[in-house]
Amino acid sequence: MSTVQCSEERLLNMKKSNGYVIYEDTFRVVIATGFKTKSANIKTGNMIQIWILVKSENPVSAIKSGLDELVCGDCPLRGEICYVNVGQAPLAIWRSWENGNYGYAGKFDGQGWVPDKAMLRRLFQDRSTRFGAYGDPVWIPMPIVRIIAAASKNWTGYTHQWKNPLLQGYKTYFMASADTVELKEKAHDMGWRTFRVADIGEEPSFGEIVCPNTTHGVQCEKCGLCQGAAKKSKSIVITVHGSKKKNFTKVRSEVRNINYTVTV
Repeated sequence: MSTVQCSEERLLNMKKSNGYVIYEDTFRVVIATGFKTKSANIKTGNMIQIWILVKSENPVSAIKSGLDELVCGDCPLRGEICYVNVGQAPLAIWRSWENGNYGYAGKFDGQGWVPDKAMLRRLFQDRSTRFGAYGDPVWIPMPIVRIIAAASKNWTGYTHQWKNPLLQGYKTYFMASADTVELKEKAHDMGWRTFRVADIGEEPSFGEIVCPNTTHGVQCEKCGLCQGAAKKSKSIVITVHGSKKKNFTKVRSEVRNINYTVTV
């Protein structure tokens, strides 16, 4: 079957699945969901959700074994304060993938991933996309990020790996996750826009505005400010929220001035 025929066949099957594998390597699988069923996330709204998952273990087990480093890098918020409950959506998505319930927007031939560019463009056309509903989106190869961002009407993306010299190209598309004002300033010096979580009662720092979801109830789907350097705007700050916010002050004091890196 020719490449064109293969692509056309996949496009015909697009309406049958709520999720698609958009990238895979030896250790990770990247899955996009929300093509049929709307996201129930109140803050983000109806966005395509992209999950970066460890292939060999489910997300709960991966945290216990430390293999979550393969998808989260050395993010200091792993486990203790991460807003993602991996026992819910990430676990369900991993199990669904393991059971073969998702389509493929490309193929992994054992040596590398070959994306189906036409299918990616069709899947994400005029959709709002959330890079990294779980996992750090720098694990998605830049060519795939470019295709998805170009097709999407809006997107969000955040990375803790912004200090890595090999990953500076991602600043065009993603925000640097900065855990302190000092780290926010370092990221700004490197040309990144930032997304910072602030303690309760903490005011925005220079060059920041409060997340419009906090001030006006605007959902990420319609906001569009967290698009990295592609969006000409101030950086974003949001007050700590979620079930694990009680750990925030402790964790932030421990990560002050840490150098975040990721092995590539």
